[in-house]
Amino acid sequence: MEKDIIAILSERSVHFSKRQRAVADYICEHPDMAAFMTAELLAQAVGVSESTVVRFALELGFNGYPDMRRSVQQLLRSKISAQGQKALGEAEKDYTQLFQRTVEDYGKAVSALTEGENPLSFDAAVKQLQKAKKLFVLGDEPGEAAAKLLWQGLNLIRDEVQWISADPYEQLIHIGAGDALLYICPAGAANSGAARYAHDCGAAVIVLAAESLRKELAFADCFIACGKGLESGCEPILPVFAVAGAILRAFAQELKRGAKKTEKIRQEYERNDRR
Repeated sequence: MEKDIIAILSERSVHFSKRQRAVADYICEHPDMAAFMTAELLAQAVGVSESTVVRFALELGFNGYPDMRRSVQQLLRSKISAQGQKALGEAEKDYTQLFQRTVEDYGKAVSALTEGENPLSFDAAVKQLQKAKKLFVLGDEPGEAAAKLLWQGLNLIRDEVQWISADPYEQLIHIGAGDALLYICPAGAANSGAARYAHDCGAAVIVLAAESLRKELAFADCFIACGKGLESGCEPILPVFAVAGAILRAFAQELKRGAKKTEKIRQEYERNDRR
């Protein structure tokens, strides 16, 4: 094909189904990531089936998904040829400017967390976490690390905290009224279906996500927007960690007691093991 992938997607966009449009939007917004994803990873990032991604490539006229991915890679190479060398030269001259711009960018994104409905949503989220019978924690890349941090912290202060690491539907099968799901998806809601299932079962759904996902996750009981004001290409992972830190700080006293109890048990049993 002579035209680049963005031109093809633009021409065919009026004929796309909802799922196809989601794939197309992801490629257009994140070509640097899509260029190196397998069909399975792209499907997970978008929240569709792998077969949808493969059929989409074929319907666009490519010989298969690898052929479509090569077109995305060619697009990136073209951009590098046109602009990349100039940018690289500037970076080689002075990385301090890049560092300053990046820190300022993330600083603005963290400051933006206090804007709009976020403070009230955070207050509601902490209260939901406090009263939940069972708590489930789910994280989509790149938010999985923040989700695991929260799971480890909350697991210190209460029972019934489950880290969802495999098929979310299997692990959420017993979720119900009085429970809560903490869902962290800063870049794309690959598991939005599982979160909706939790909501339909009567559980409270607390979401940490990019503002652009608010409409898709409108069913959430608490939505905390992360990453507002970030430049294109910057993942909102730092704002997500800031919110995760605030949640753990809300349970500071319980965390201290849990940490002391853990250390006491460790010292007692390690001492016994040495006898």
